Amino acid sequence: KDWLLVTHALPRGSYMFYYCNVPAWPRYEEYLDQRSDFVRALGDRAREDLCVRLPVDDGGWGMRARLLKAIPDLKWEEAKGSMIERARSARLTVVDHPQTSALELIAADIPTVLFWDPVLWPMRESARPWLEELKTAGVLHDTPQQAAHQIEKILVDPERWWRSADVVKAVSSFRSRFAC
Repeated sequence: KDWLLVTHALPRGSYMFYYCNVPAWPRYEEYLDQRSDFVRALGDRAREDLCVRLPVDDGGWGMRARLLKAIPDLKWEEAKGSMIERARSARLTVVDHPQTSALELIAADIPTVLFWDPVLWPMRESARPWLEELKTAGVLHDTPQQAAHQIEKILVDPERWWRSADVVKAVSSFRSRFAC
């Protein structure tokens, strides 16, 4: 069984209105670079089983080419069909952005590791206690390298990790507040 990296895309041109939390458009390339950093930080064994789920329309960013430049032997899929159904067939799902995908996976109780740069993706101060609990449990990470290290630790049996007391407590608390 493989494991899945779920990605995000914005239009390449600047935007005036976008009603969700995203990095400022001029800094979006930093987010894309962090995705490559994550894949490069994985060990060979973990990378071998990784499948990258790209958006159907990458907004003109050339996401596949960027990742291929960093790691030429990745497996790919376009985001066609249900992400949740696809995630259920994977051992683990990793999400590199704090948007709907992350919330849907948490709500569906699918083993998930999250990572995003808190400078690029700022969160409300009122959400901090729940996010810190996810960090303490090893679900949420601030850097791609931290997330890659966590994947290396849990990839043998992600379900066992996901069902551990600390993770269940943190995820349940977050789910009840943000992902019912």
